[in-house]
Amino acid sequence: MIWGIVIVGILAFLYYLIKDNGEKCSEEEEEKSRQAQGSTDADNVPQPSNEREPMQILISSLREMNADYKVEKVSDEDEVIYFTFQAENFTLRVSTGCCFCHLVDPVWHTFDVTDVNELALVKKVINDLNWISPANVVHTKSDDGKLYELNTTCNLFVDDSIPYPNYLLKVLNDFFLTKNTFYRMLAEEHGMEGKADR
Repeated sequence: MIWGIVIVGILAFLYYLIKDNGEKCSEEEEEKSRQAQGSTDADNVPQPSNEREPMQILISSLREMNADYKVEKVSDEDEVIYFTFQAENFTLRVSTGCCFCHLVDPVWHTFDVTDVNELALVKKVINDLNWISPANVVHTKSDDGKLYELNTTCNLFVDDSIPYPNYLLKVLNDFFLTKNTFYRMLAEEHGMEGKADR
């Protein structure tokens, strides 16, 4: 019986030696393979990212621009930044994990929905303007349905590779330019309409 215990002990010890030697051999082979490919364990460790999230970039930019802002969470994934710049109110919708943000200059011109002539002129100006403007002008009905409201919109790509806040300033300048161009074009349309009535 003692011999049986000794034999089992010897077999267990031999099994342990063989298994340990096999593991060492496979580790050595993996290391040789990694060295042959030119990689090390340090290459396989995830590196911390120095990239800022879009929300961080935008907030930092608004601070540099001395813009008043507030952030409101609208869902688990989305937040809205309401900000004022050069006396104009804007909104920025930011989605978690997405580098595209939606910028809106809401309701900067309104007119009565019953004014069919004005609607025709405004639609013509918007169509012409959207061909040349980097920002998009859209018209929507007010919540009570009594007014048409004009808004300017565009999508921003927000990333540290883009020079913020300079890029944001350029886009906002495009919004102001679009708005001024709309009013000039609408005045010209009103002038032409007045000439046609004579």
